[in-house]
Amino acid sequence: MQIVGALAVFVAGANALVFARDTCCFQLTASGSVAGPVGELDDGQVRIGGGLQPVQYCVDSSGSLNDSSGRKCVLTETTTQLLCGAIVNRSATFSVDSSGRLSHDDDSRFVTCGADENGQSSIFVSPRNETAATCRNITLIVSGGCGQQSTNQSTVPPPPPPPPPQAVSGCPATLATGNFEFPHLIVPVDSSTPDQAYGTSYFGKVTSTVSTIFNFDIPSGDAGRQCSLQFLFPNSEDLTTSSYSFSGDGNVQFGMLRSIATQSTTYNTSPPVSGDYSNITLVPGNSYTITTISCPAGQAIAFEMNSSSGTELNYFQNSGPPPIGLYITVC
Repeated sequence: MQIVGALAVFVAGANALVFARDTCCFQLTASGSVAGPVGELDDGQVRIGGGLQPVQYCVDSSGSLNDSSGRKCVLTETTTQLLCGAIVNRSATFSVDSSGRLSHDDDSRFVTCGADENGQSSIFVSPRNETAATCRNITLIVSGGCGQQSTNQSTVPPPPPPPPPQAVSGCPATLATGNFEFPHLIVPVDSSTPDQAYGTSYFGKVTSTVSTIFNFDIPSGDAGRQCSLQFLFPNSEDLTTSSYSFSGDGNVQFGMLRSIATQSTTYNTSPPVSGDYSNITLVPGNSYTITTISCPAGQAIAFEMNSSSGTELNYFQNSGPPPIGLYITVC
């Protein structure tokens, strides 16, 4: 596979670290049951979540992967964990496939296992038996055009994307006539049956393998207004027209997708994540403003809800009273 040529220059102090011209540089975003930007700890552990800043990586034509500090990234011998700067490693050749996914030895499958107290989870190829129950399948999506086409000309890596809109002043987390959007399609996907399409559903569900995609149609009349993604989670005893089952520590993740789902969407065909995921801890009796953006008037958009650290939730999406589930409120 020919990798798009690139010249990446990083300056550290008074010295410049220059990568060869036959490299391609990018940031990584995890996609799957656990999703979000990929960053690093100071010791080189490659991780997802927990507010880590995205790191730029470069892969060259020999299959060597390096981070922006010039450290070689490897798969450790004993655990197959992805680390940058490790001494003990097993041989692996990295590349970017034609779908824009990072691959190891022509295999784009990775797993992430558990999460620490900061909500960060490590990346592996093959989990150990004692951690397998907490592991979830992911792919690592490459930013930019790496692997999308072949070229003989070098290109400078694009600058990192701007940060997602900040929820400075969200819309009220209350549903009133004309101020909210109900999901127009709810589609569950399951990493344990990655090629099965479950079609439309009336339930939002997350487990260690199941996540749910929600499509919303934003009316053209909402141009110039703000749209807040809200998750409403009342106490079960207050519900009259819905119900839910809930277990675990309550940690879930939400993220906006690059395109919408259809009734034939499967885990393997789920749209990739377009931006950072928001992590929240669900507690019954509360509502959560996940993010606020300028309303994309006249467009359809999609969000995905995932479990993190073992949370299981299954609820009937209903506008109440009281309402439960994922909505967009407009103000």
